[in-house]
Amino acid sequence: MLCGAAAILLLLLFLGIGAKHGFWRSPYTGLENTISAPDASQKQSVLTMHAIDVGQGDCTLILCDGCSMLVDAGDYGYESRVLDYLAAQGVGKLDYIVATHPHSDHIGGLPAVLAAHGAAHVLMPRLTQAQTPTTESYRAFLDQIKQSGATVLAAEPGAVFSLGEATVTVLGPIASEADSLNDMSVVLRVDFRSASILLAGDMEYTEEATLLENNSPLRATVLKVGHHGSSFSSTDAFLQAVSPKIAVIECGADNDYGHPHEQLLDRLSDYAKYIYRTDLCGNITLMTDGETWSAGFEKEREQ
Repeated sequence: MLCGAAAILLLLLFLGIGAKHGFWRSPYTGLENTISAPDASQKQSVLTMHAIDVGQGDCTLILCDGCSMLVDAGDYGYESRVLDYLAAQGVGKLDYIVATHPHSDHIGGLPAVLAAHGAAHVLMPRLTQAQTPTTESYRAFLDQIKQSGATVLAAEPGAVFSLGEATVTVLGPIASEADSLNDMSVVLRVDFRSASILLAGDMEYTEEATLLENNSPLRATVLKVGHHGSSFSSTDAFLQAVSPKIAVIECGADNDYGHPHEQLLDRLSDYAKYIYRTDLCGNITLMTDGETWSAGFEKEREQ
C-alpha cells in the first residue's frame, strides 16, 4: 500500500537524520535504556507524535501510514515554524486539522497552515452563540476554512476515525455549555496497536471530572498534558485514570504564566516516569511501532 511505503521511507530518513545529529537521546535519564527504538529494518507501520515548539502555545502533529493529523498550530507569528516543520516531514495536504478550542495560542497559526496545505477535514468543538468568540484570530480561521473547502466536523464524544492503521476517538468536550473555553477543548485518544496517546488540549479540572464521571477510556501510554502544565489541570484523579508512562508539556521558555506549575510537575512525577517539555527540549518526537517507544528532541535547555 502506498501509505505504508511512504511511512517506511519517512521512518528511514528520520532515523538517519536523528542519528547524524544526535537527536536520539533523552533529556531525562533512562528513557533510551527502557523504551527501545522500533526496528527500522522491519517493514511495518509506525506512528510518530511531534510536539512542535511554538512558544507558549500548542501544536501537535500525528503521522501514521502516510496520513496526517495536525492538532492546533500555535499563535499568530509562529506560522513559519509550523510550515517549515511540516515541509521537513514531507507533509502535503493534511487529512485532519483539529482546532481544540478558539484561543489564539492554539488556532492563530491555523489560517496559514490551511492556506499552504489545505485539509480534508477540520475538527472543532460545537460552540453556542454565547461561547463563540469575535476575535480576529477566530474570524481569520473561519474565513480560511471556507476558502479551503475542508469538511467541518463537530467534535462529538464517541466519534471515531482512522489515521492509517491508528484509530482516533473523540472523548470530549462532553460539556456543551462550559463557562470556560478551555473546558470546551477537543480531547482525543489515539490508539495504535498496544500504544495510545491522550491529547488533552487546554482541558481543566472541571471537564476532567466530567470525563471521569462518563467513564471515558482515559488510560494511555502518552499524555499531552492539558493547558501547558497549569496547576488547574491534570488532577490526581485524572492522572491516576490515565497512568501515562510518558508526558509531554507544550509551553514557552520563561513564559509569563509560570507554566508548567510546580504543583503540576509534582503530581505528574508520581505517575509519568518520563516528562518532556518544549520549553526545555524544543521540538519533541515520540515514535512507536505499537509496542516500543523512542524519543528524540531538538536540544536540552537547563531548567
